[in-house]
Amino acid sequence: IVLIDFIDNRLEAGRPLYTALMEAGQRRFRAVLLTSLTTVAGLTPMLLERSFQGQILVPMATSLAFGLMASTALVLVLVPAMYVIYARLLGDRSTFDAAPLLGELESPAGTAEAAPVAEVELIPR
Repeated sequence: IVLIDFIDNRLEAGRPLYTALMEAGQRRFRAVLLTSLTTVAGLTPMLLERSFQGQILVPMATSLAFGLMASTALVLVLVPAMYVIYARLLGDRSTFDAAPLLGELESPAGTAEAAPVAEVELIPR
């Protein structure tokens, strides 16, 4: 939700899609990752439980912890990818701007830095 909300706010502010996705990935990665890691850390005592009564909860804690880790990785990759696929299906090319990926990308501090990406055409015209 945090990542999607950030992307939507950037798009509403008039940013091109690729720029909004790059900024969201850079700025919200830590929040998404820390939220998931703290939940997995909270499940760790349950995973390590050795008592007879606690053994009933170990399979549930295992599925929650590993499911959360897998879904976090998928969300960080698939949400931006699904935004691009959705925009391509709509055919709205005005939201695309590959220039920040190929030229200069604004860093969070507000200074410009060169993006280490080869010059390729990302969206066939």
